[in-house]
Amino acid sequence: MILDTYDFTSQTLGVPLGQIKEGYASDLIVLDDILPKGLTMDQAFGHLFYGVFSSFKPRHVHVRNEFLVFDYQLQPSLKSAMESVDASRKRFHAKFQGGEERS
Repeated sequence: MILDTYDFTSQTLGVPLGQIKEGYASDLIVLDDILPKGLTMDQAFGHLFYGVFSSFKPRHVHVRNEFLVFDYQLQPSLKSAMESVDASRKRFHAKFQGGEERS
């Protein structure tokens, strides 16, 4: 199933994905995680879903040879993009909810 996802996405985007080797695109996210003592494979999904994802705060995010998040801080390139998305979101809400722009 995971390999099918890589194949589908690679074909759709025209970018080789799914392997760590020359010519393949790869992104990296580093998370701090303290594994509970005695974690078993039966508990791994629950730990990932309820433990890691519920408090998702990556230390580093590296995409296309650039850090977007470094030591928990948004880098200027991502901060600028996020501000643009937020401004668009506010305009959308104002237009379609018939009210003033919301924060």
